[in-house]
Amino acid sequence: MTHPFEVRDEITVDATPDEVWQAIASGPGVDSWLMGRTEIDSASKTSTFNMFGEVSSSSITVWEPGHRYATQEDKNPDGTFMAVEWLIESRDDWAESVLVSDIRMPELGGLEVLARLRGLGWTGGIILITAFGDEATHTRARELGATMVIDKPFDLDALCDAIRRVQGS
Repeated sequence: MTHPFEVRDEITVDATPDEVWQAIASGPGVDSWLMGRTEIDSASKTSTFNMFGEVSSSSITVWEPGHRYATQEDKNPDGTFMAVEWLIESRDDWAESVLVSDIRMPELGGLEVLARLRGLGWTGGIILITAFGDEATHTRARELGATMVIDKPFDLDALCDAIRRVQGS
């Protein structure tokens, strides 16, 4: 049996709204950060993703160039589906935002992201998640300014509660 849930996340990027739009709403843009091949056809309101021969199709449910973009995949036989919505906003104050990042990632890990953001003056909350939660990792994350470190595996509801706690602090 499925369990409906929703995950909301805000991500700050050093880019203009037009650059973000190109990254999320054009095939080449999406392909630069997601493995596989993406074709987005705003005229026919479809998005097709192909990775290793597996193809998934989505309907574009919202198309507001430069501001908002949403898709919904075709329903599975059990009625489940995936939907994604992107809202692009230019902001000056990110103090209420919470960044959630894994610690171990290719190219740039969560500890490096944390150090860079704090070095740039980011005052928002930062929650790091890790499957390698030894005491040294937790200590280093706290030294760099992590608001919280959560060990994997974790319950999605627990993560949502943690985000709410960080937003309220």
